[in-house]
Amino acid sequence: MKKIIPLCTLCTLFAIALTSTAQLPAPTTPNTTTVSIKEMLISGPPQLKMHSLAMITQNQTPGAVDASYLDAFESCSTNTIAAIRSITARTLGQHFIQDQTHPHTRAIELLLNLAQDSHADVRFSATAFGLCKLQFMTPEVLETLITIATTDRRASLLETIQTAIADLPETKQYLENKLQNQADIAYYEIYRELMDDEPLHATAYQDLPSSRPRLFVFSTGNTDLPTATTELQRQLKQIGIDHNLIQSKDSQANSMLMLKTFITRECIEVEKHFTHHDQFPITQSLWVTPEIEVQLQNF
Repeated sequence: MKKIIPLCTLCTLFAIALTSTAQLPAPTTPNTTTVSIKEMLISGPPQLKMHSLAMITQNQTPGAVDASYLDAFESCSTNTIAAIRSITARTLGQHFIQDQTHPHTRAIELLLNLAQDSHADVRFSATAFGLCKLQFMTPEVLETLITIATTDRRASLLETIQTAIADLPETKQYLENKLQNQADIAYYEIYRELMDDEPLHATAYQDLPSSRPRLFVFSTGNTDLPTATTELQRQLKQIGIDHNLIQSKDSQANSMLMLKTFITRECIEVEKHFTHHDQFPITQSLWVTPEIEVQLQNF
């Protein structure tokens, strides 16, 4: 099984690479011949790969970062260390995608592969800093971004994808075709998420189980927590929802209550009745990702 490096570790490794750029000497071979950054990215040990990527990120390369680097970036894109893959994805986005009228096809192909990486931080880097920055979305890129949205429900990632493709007519058409030909609740959920609207034949999906739970956070205002819990539970039962509310053990967070819904119609009813509620307004609404589930267990 591939070893997963936590996000905090990735950040630490990258920070070390950035801060150590000035201290590390130019890489050399035993015969003292200077080794290029490209060669280090292809064949160097992990520390020097990180060092070389940091030099590129800080614009400390001797020349332009152009297509001649793509062999090196392709090598890094398959490295076993997730931090190297993640920084490579960001670098590809920065130098070959952002503000590029004609982005390099090979860079897009590398990002498409990285966007489907097993590590969440790599997927985020390839998607948010690469594919979502394209000025023109090919059908393959559009399909990849929508697929990512259906499977990786991190709020920051969904927001980035929404900004990139929600206004494209091709996005709505693609999702409508999926909903017409493939009864997949995930595509219904993403249609609502990206379009902020209901698709055709929405009623066919509303009684299906959600692809994952939805977490709603309610403000209780100045009402004491026991009273707020009883009253919010009563109002939820009135709309057919009888799940236990989640309360924080932290005294600093005693002004909010949370609820997980499991059926699509439950999610819709909570949004309908509590989005602008006078007493218990929704302050946040999130898909329950594995990361959030861990936080809830510790909550």
